Amino acid sequence: MQILAGRDYAGLNRHQCKILYGPIVLEYALIQSCEPTRQQPKDQTSAPPNSLGSGQELFQSLANKLAQVCDNERGGSTVTAITILNGPDGPNYVLAANRKEQEEMEATKSFIKTLVDLVGLNPDKLNAGPLQKKVLWTILSFNISRVEVYRANLASSLEACLESYSRHDDDDADLERELKDLKQKCNFPIDVMQDQEETKCISDCETLIKAVRALENSDVEAAIWSRGQDGEITRSEPWCELRHYIGRWRSFRQAAEVIAGAATRWPLLFQNVEVTMIPSSNKMCKPIPKSNLTAVDIVEEMVHEDKTLESTIKQHAQDMQRFGLDEKIQEQVAKAKFRPIVHAEVLIHDYLLKQNITHPSKFWKHWQYIGTSKPTCRLCHYYFTSHTARIEVRRPHYNLYPNWRLPDAPDKDEEEGWNAHDKLLGRIAQKMRDDVRKTLEDRTTGGKTHDSNTHSVTPTYLVSRREELSQDESAAQASSESLVDTDEEVASASETE
Repeated sequence: MQILAGRDYAGLNRHQCKILYGPIVLEYALIQSCEPTRQQPKDQTSAPPNSLGSGQELFQSLANKLAQVCDNERGGSTVTAITILNGPDGPNYVLAANRKEQEEMEATKSFIKTLVDLVGLNPDKLNAGPLQKKVLWTILSFNISRVEVYRANLASSLEACLESYSRHDDDDADLERELKDLKQKCNFPIDVMQDQEETKCISDCETLIKAVRALENSDVEAAIWSRGQDGEITRSEPWCELRHYIGRWRSFRQAAEVIAGAATRWPLLFQNVEVTMIPSSNKMCKPIPKSNLTAVDIVEEMVHEDKTLESTIKQHAQDMQRFGLDEKIQEQVAKAKFRPIVHAEVLIHDYLLKQNITHPSKFWKHWQYIGTSKPTCRLCHYYFTSHTARIEVRRPHYNLYPNWRLPDAPDKDEEEGWNAHDKLLGRIAQKMRDDVRKTLEDRTTGGKTHDSNTHSVTPTYLVSRREELSQDESAAQASSESLVDTDEEVASASETE
C-alpha cells in the first residue's frame, strides 16, 4: 500500500485512513442525528463524593487535578495529561497538551513549577488554611480565561433557572432566594490588566467559590438536582447546566485541597521536581477528502472489512436518510478543520514507549497512571484498551471526536513496529464498526453533553483535613492583618504567572 504524502498523513496509507475514519465519520453523523435519543453511557465517569480512600486513588486524583489546573482555556486545545516518573533527584512530572504552542507550553511549565514549589517548599511558612488559599489564588490566576467563561455561564444558567422557576409556578422560596443570591455574586468584572484589578477579581472569584461550596449537601442543592432529573428535557436542561457549572466552580477549590493535601501526605513528591514538556503533535492532513461520500458507501466498506456485519445494516443506514445522515457526513469531510491530532494522554503514552519507560519501577511509587484534565474520549479509551503496552488512565466519557489520530506510524522498514501499529489501528477500527452497528440498530448513542465531570471527587484523606482547614481559615479571618498579608502575597505570586 502506498503511504500518503509521508508524515502529513501520520504514516497511514489510503486503506488505513478509510477503514478507521469511515466508521468514525459515520458514527459522528449518527450521534448528531440521534441527539434527541442520546443515552448516558453505563460506565459513568463520576463517582460519589468523598469516595477516594486509598493512597493510589489519592495519587490518581492528584494527577487529574494537576492536569486540570493546567487546562486553562475552554475548548479542546489545552486539554492536558500528566504522568509522574522517578527522576534522578526527585519526581519527574511529564506533561503534554492537545494543541499548545511552544510559548504556551513554557508558560504551563512555569505555572506548574510555581505551584509545586509553593506547596512543596512553602517559602512563607503559611499554615494549612492560608497556604490552601494561596494555592487557590495561583490556580485561578493561571485559569483566568476559563474562569471568565465559567462566571458568564453560571450567571446565564442561574437566569435560565429563575425563569424556569417563575414559569412553572415553583413555591420553593429558599431555592429562589439562594439562586438570586448566587447570581448576585456572579456580578463582577474580570479584568486583569492591572495588578490591583486582578487581586480584586480573584478575591471575587473566591467569594463565589465559597458561596457555591456552601450549597454542598444542602436542601437547595438537592432541589437543583431534582429539577435536573425532570423527565421533560426543556424543563430540566437549565437545571442540568446549573449543576454542571456549580461543579466546575467547586472543582477549583477541590483542586487546591487535593494538591495541598497531597503535599502534606507525600512531601517528597513536591521537592526537587523536574518538569518535562512533550510537544503537541502536528495536524494530520484530512484523512477523507471532500466528496459525496454517503452512509451506504461507508457501510459497504465496513462489510467488506468485517464479514460478520449483517447486510441489514445497509438498510438501517438508508432508513436514517430522513435525518439527513449523508448531509452530515459530507459536511464533516468538507470541513477545513478536519485535521486530526494526537490527544495529550496518547502523546504521553507514545513518549513513554519511545523512551522505553514501561516497567513499574520507572514510575513514582510504581503507580503507572496518566492523569488527564478531562475523562478520556471514546477513541483514547479504545487506544488504551487495544494497546499491548497497558497503562491506567481516567475512565472515559465516550464522547467521539473525529479530529483524533494515532501517533505517527513507524517507517515501513521497521517491520515489527509498523505491523504492531497496523494491528492497533485495526483493533480500534473494529471497535468503531461495532459502535456503528449498535447505533444503527438501536438508534441511540452514548456520550455526555459536557466532557468534564459534573461531580468532582474529594479523597477521603482530605475530608478530615477540611475541619482543620476551616479552623485555620477562621483564625485567619479573625486577624485582619494576617488576611491582608496573605492577599498581598497571593497577588505578588499572581504577577509572575
